[in-house]
Amino acid sequence: MSVKNRTSQTSASTGPTSLLHSTTGKGRQPGELLTAGVAPNRKTPAKRRRPRSGERKRHAGRIAAASDPAVVPQGATGTDAAAPTLAKIYLRPFTFEDEQTIVRLTQAEIMPVFKETYGYDLDMATVMNYVRSAQTRMIVVEEQAAGYVSLVADDSGKMNIGSLVLGNEHQRKGYGTRVMKQLEREAVEYGMVEMEVYIQAANKRSQEFAKALGFTEAQSFQPQTVVMTKSLTQQTVAVQ
Repeated sequence: MSVKNRTSQTSASTGPTSLLHSTTGKGRQPGELLTAGVAPNRKTPAKRRRPRSGERKRHAGRIAAASDPAVVPQGATGTDAAAPTLAKIYLRPFTFEDEQTIVRLTQAEIMPVFKETYGYDLDMATVMNYVRSAQTRMIVVEEQAAGYVSLVADDSGKMNIGSLVLGNEHQRKGYGTRVMKQLEREAVEYGMVEMEVYIQAANKRSQEFAKALGFTEAQSFQPQTVVMTKSLTQQTVAVQ
């Protein structure tokens, strides 16, 4: 599934597992997620306090503990990592050494649909600028880097998922859904009020993927781009 950020036409997508959004100008540029650390263990809070601006920025630099064993923090053991019937997936911080993998995945999964939609080639320099400036993590499946996800969380409480890309061999296995559910748990835990994705109008597969996750179509001011959002204000998530 591919997404695009709010102010640029640089966007791409190849299906439910590949998502790329870009932002330029007053926004950010193409690519995004959270970094190191583990959220404290606690049950569903009786009342969630919306964090102040500074708190939200600090939270956006941490990897939350997964409440679903489908996605576990790096290095988890025992019951936290127990998923006997599911492949082990975790998110780890993006590093300089991952750039080649991100370029390869983007060229294979995003570039074709981007050109089909907009009629010109995706600028990889713009993509990598976004990946570096956004919160980007690698998706690791059974100890193999299978894809990446990037996001931007702003002070208004909106989390824009700019990219969720999985290699072809890791698509149609439910990995994209498991990652998106983990991001939603983190968004709720950190006081976000809405998740947002931008998808090429021709990319029906990604649109169906987002709909299945509870996203609905919103107003779009960008040609050939579908904006989809999901409200988090009514949700309660248990963090184990």
